[in-house]
Amino acid sequence: MVQMWTPVKLPLGNQSYLQDITVYLLRTETGVMLIDSGLNLPSSYETLTNLLVQEGYLPEQIEALLLTHYHLDHSGLALPLQEKFSIPVHIHKNDREVLEFFKKHAGSYTDYVEKFFNTFGIPEQTLMRIKRELEPFKKLLVGPSEMQVLKEGQKFETVSGNIEAVFTPGHTPGHVSFMYTKDRILFGGDFLLAKELPHVGLFPHTQQYNPLKDYINSLQKVRDLQIDVILPSHGAVIREPQRRIADVYGFIQNKIADIYRLLKKGPLTVMQICDRGFGPERDALSYFFLLTLSLAYIRYLKEEKMITSRRKKTGILFMA
Repeated sequence: MVQMWTPVKLPLGNQSYLQDITVYLLRTETGVMLIDSGLNLPSSYETLTNLLVQEGYLPEQIEALLLTHYHLDHSGLALPLQEKFSIPVHIHKNDREVLEFFKKHAGSYTDYVEKFFNTFGIPEQTLMRIKRELEPFKKLLVGPSEMQVLKEGQKFETVSGNIEAVFTPGHTPGHVSFMYTKDRILFGGDFLLAKELPHVGLFPHTQQYNPLKDYINSLQKVRDLQIDVILPSHGAVIREPQRRIADVYGFIQNKIADIYRLLKKGPLTVMQICDRGFGPERDALSYFFLLTLSLAYIRYLKEEKMITSRRKKTGILFMA
């Protein structure tokens, strides 16, 4: 029997601290589908199209792109592939909204970042460094022009059975994994990684969500599905998903308790929570993500009514 899927490693160049991303080629009766597309780089496009040819397919035989989430390394190549071959792109409505926001505001996105962090009293000098680091990514923010809404439980037929969409938000508000029900395999995107902790942050474009609560719920949801193997987008295959889920869940619960204890000692700003809870400032881009991570924990603690906040002229103080 022909294996239903083939992993394809695509380069990320210097746009990520990760070396590559694995997208998955799924065989159908008449062509292929792709889970994720890779970053919009010439080297990624060339690698993908060359491997398709090696596997006996032409790019125009891609019948659908199934995006786990909106991040650039997952959705970037969807735009040129769609423009050249009219490929339907499927993504959850929450992440489609993010890509539509970027389409309208990519050029001014760093201004949104500045306004967002200004609310919390982040110093102007820090904000300027973050904006400079984000500037090169603005040109990569635009996603595909047309996107079909991907729904929980939606099925896609392959040569050896269906895969089914499983809503696993947290890493992004619309993150979706795909379960190959026949063998209890999950194509997990960035839902769970073997060594890294998936980033769960609160951003200017996701302010209405509680990403950490979403992610905790997703961990519990996938745990209950009794998956045997998770095929992630980065790093090694996860062959003991229950153990990895338990480890990540335990880490998050310990971090929630750590931040709560910090705030029991007295009011802190976002920067103080970030520095004491997640480590001091390093390069500006890393600090940007640590700040969004801190805000995700703050949102969770606030909605669980474990902490409160007080606005001052210089920003917002948080306290337990």
